[in-house]
Amino acid sequence: MLAVGDCSGEACPIPPGSLPYGATPAGNAFMLAAFAALILPVIYAGFRYRTLAHTFLLLAALAFEVVGHVGKIFLVANPTSHAYSAVYLMGTHWGAILIGSATNLILPHALVIYGEEFRIVSDPVYLNILFFVLDIFALAFQSVGIGFASTAHTAAEVSQGASILLTGLAIQAANLLAFLGTYRYFRYKLSHRRYILDDRYAFVYQSRRFRYFMVCIQVVSFLLMLRTSVRIAIFADGLNSPFASSQVTSFLLDDTPVLVAALILAVCPSGKAFGAAWAPTSPMATSPDRPDTLPLRLRRHRRNRSSRIDKRVISLPYTSPSASPRFSPGYTPRGGMTPGLPAHPSPLMSPRNNPVHQRAPYDLSPTQEVPFMAPQESPGLDSAMWMTTPPADHGRKKRTRAGSGPEGNQLVKGDALWS
Repeated sequence: MLAVGDCSGEACPIPPGSLPYGATPAGNAFMLAAFAALILPVIYAGFRYRTLAHTFLLLAALAFEVVGHVGKIFLVANPTSHAYSAVYLMGTHWGAILIGSATNLILPHALVIYGEEFRIVSDPVYLNILFFVLDIFALAFQSVGIGFASTAHTAAEVSQGASILLTGLAIQAANLLAFLGTYRYFRYKLSHRRYILDDRYAFVYQSRRFRYFMVCIQVVSFLLMLRTSVRIAIFADGLNSPFASSQVTSFLLDDTPVLVAALILAVCPSGKAFGAAWAPTSPMATSPDRPDTLPLRLRRHRRNRSSRIDKRVISLPYTSPSASPRFSPGYTPRGGMTPGLPAHPSPLMSPRNNPVHQRAPYDLSPTQEVPFMAPQESPGLDSAMWMTTPPADHGRKKRTRAGSGPEGNQLVKGDALWS
């Protein structure tokens, strides 16, 4: 069991497992009031936009931060107390982890609104499971490490508890890096897309509010990553290190990043950025398939690397034409027309409108030049005679030299063919 020490201040030596902290109570009271003031805006946003899971995680984080800073205020009055140091460390560590969990809950919603072709995994619920498992391991290792360090009576036991605590902090850092890496890869895939964006939630991802909100989410992750790195550096040398008892380190690099992260999530709620798309984009929600508006795959083609790529947003579907197409059930024919016929029939082509020049028959010489005339210009020619009589030879003929045969030496006048 953790017991509260009987001496306070510097009257007694600091036993192993205690966390010496000499900050002023004014700074701790400010942090306590700031975290407590964010509870009401978070509750209002949760009921206003129906983001229950996200609101519950954020409220739990704020509650743990308030409890942790209460223990921190009592720790200033009694630095040798193991109980106050355990409450302070447990509350502040759990608060940061739960704020990260509320942030991780937003990523699967963001992966759904652009379409199925842009999802990194087949089902975004897998990301929820991954982040949830990492959060559970981080909470377990940090809680066990704080418990071992707070109840230790020797320096070896304190070192063992600090090692377990550092393992939990490393898992928390890996969780934040996984979130940032997944989102940056998603943005890279979205900017180098070969698919067409789904227009189902175009009112969300085309709004300026949503783009600013996703930037704020990245800032929150960076702040939590900064705080986790500072905690790793603080407890790398044990609980009694000068870095752990520094007022500047504790106020500016330890408490302030978490407060700013919670303030961003309270001022910019996720329900306001997603609007009505928060519930349908949940990985737990089952949305009906829409085969008519599924994202279409573009044709892959080779492009010149020196050519400039226009990364404009393409949305589907295109607006349907006002008039129904022909031969459709909703098509109404015009007056005087038979249903099923074209609206504007093209005139039939006649030989008189498109005359065909045909070749006159000849039997004398295959090498002689014979004039071409239109049928209208040759009234004396009996067309039935030469149209029904096929040519004598078909296919390729051997080339004969001039004068090689009797037919080649005879000269025929041009008018003799038409007499």
